[in-house]
Amino acid sequence: MNKYILIVLMAVIFCSCEDFLDVDPKGKVLSKDVFTNAKGFEDALVGVYAELSDKRLYGKELMIVPELLSQNFTSDDFDMEDDLMEAFLEDFWTKMYENISYVNNILENHNYDIDTTFADLYKGEALGLRAYMHFELLNYFGPHISVDSTYEAIPYVTDYAFVVSPFLSVSEVYKHIIKDLSEAEKLLAKDESLMMAERSYSTGEFGIARETHFNLYAAQAMLARVYWMKGDLDKAAFYARKVIEANKFQFEGVANVRTMIAGVLNFNETIWGVFENSESWFKDQGIIYPINSGPSLEFSNGFQDEYSSGDQRKLWFKKRYSHPYFKQHCLYKLYNTDRENEGSTYFPDLYEGINLIRIPEMYFIMAEYYLLEESNAVLATKYVDEVLKARGVSASYEDIGQVVSLDIIDLERNKEFIGEGHNWMVIKKRSKLVGPVTSVDEYIMPIPESEIEYRN
Repeated sequence: MNKYILIVLMAVIFCSCEDFLDVDPKGKVLSKDVFTNAKGFEDALVGVYAELSDKRLYGKELMIVPELLSQNFTSDDFDMEDDLMEAFLEDFWTKMYENISYVNNILENHNYDIDTTFADLYKGEALGLRAYMHFELLNYFGPHISVDSTYEAIPYVTDYAFVVSPFLSVSEVYKHIIKDLSEAEKLLAKDESLMMAERSYSTGEFGIARETHFNLYAAQAMLARVYWMKGDLDKAAFYARKVIEANKFQFEGVANVRTMIAGVLNFNETIWGVFENSESWFKDQGIIYPINSGPSLEFSNGFQDEYSSGDQRKLWFKKRYSHPYFKQHCLYKLYNTDRENEGSTYFPDLYEGINLIRIPEMYFIMAEYYLLEESNAVLATKYVDEVLKARGVSASYEDIGQVVSLDIIDLERNKEFIGEGHNWMVIKKRSKLVGPVTSVDEYIMPIPESEIEYRN
C-alpha cells in the first residue's frame, strides 16, 4: 500500500477550469505548495472525487462486482478465484489507498489561515471520504464483525508519511470509521444552510451543488449505514432519522422513476454522488447485456417479476433488441436510451454521475430497527410502504393487510437498489450463503499479492 503513497508524493495537481464542477478529472493531490489558498484545497478534493468515478472503482467495477458476489447477476465467466477477480482486487486496493493518501495529504496540510469561509467543509469532507473508503475496503477484505471482530482486516491509514501502517482488527477499523464520520458531521454543519430542500442545476463556487460533495447528510447517512452494518440498530436509526427529518430529501415523483437515476444525480433523492460524464460509463454500467454466447451477465431467474402491479421500477428492465441473440431483459436503470439520440443535450439541467447514497436506504434502516429492536412490525411496514408508494405500487403491504418480515425488508431493499451494489452488504451482514459459496470465510477477499510482497 505505501508504495502507492510514494507515487502520490511524486505527482502534480492541475486544475485549469474556473468552476468547481468543471475540473479536470485527472487532477492529483500533491505538494504543500498546492495548499496555500482555498482553490488549492478545493482542487485537491475535486481530484479525490474524480478518482472515485474511475472505472476501477464506482465508474464500473464497484457497481458490477458486488452484484455478482450477491448473485443478483451471474456469469459463467466470473470466478472468485480467477485472474479477473484477482485483477479487480488489486485495482480496488491500489486505487482506494491511493485516494486515501490524497485525502490524508489534504488533512495534513489543513489550516484556518487561508482566506475562505469553507475551511471546516474542506476538513469535514476529507474525513468523511477517508471513513467511506476504509468502510468499503473493510466490507471486502474483512469478515463481518459478528463473525470475527478480532480478525486483522485492513490498515486504517491516517498519515501521508511514507510509513507502513499495521493491519487492524475489524472492531478497531470500525472505531476509526465512526470517529472520522462523527468529526466530519460536526465540521459539515454549514450544510444545514448550504443544502436547500429544493435543488436545481448550478455551477460555481465550492458551496454550491453540495450533493456532489461528501456533505453533512452524507456523513449522517454513512453513520446510519455503518452502525446498521455493525449491528447497532439503535444508533443506525438515530442517524437515519436525522437524515429523514432534515426534510432535505424527498422521493422522486412516480412519473419519473424510470429515469430518475439514469446516469444522473437526483435532486430529490441523492444524498451524495460523484460526477461521471463519459458516455462510455453510461453504456458500460447502465446497460447489462445478457447474451447467449461470450462474456455475459445474467439476472437471477425471474428477478424482474418480483415487482408488483403499478411499480414503475419494472420499466428499469426491458429488451434491448428483439433479436433472439439477446436474452429476455436488460437493466436500463442507470442509462436512458434517449442519450443515444440526444447526445450532449440529454442532461441539460442535471448533474451526470453515480449515486452513492440515496434516501430510500434510510427508510429500510428504520424499518429494520422497528422490526427487530422495537418489535413493531406495523411501524416497520409503514417505512417500507413509503418507498413502495413512491414507486407507484398499487397495493402496499398495509393495503393487503400484511406486515413485513426481515426477509421482506431485504427483498424490498434489493428491488430498490438492484444494480447499485447494495445487496452485497446485506448478504455479508446476514451471513447468507448464495450461489457456489459454502462458507462465510469465502466472503473475505484475499489481500493482493503486491501488498503482501511489499510488506515482506
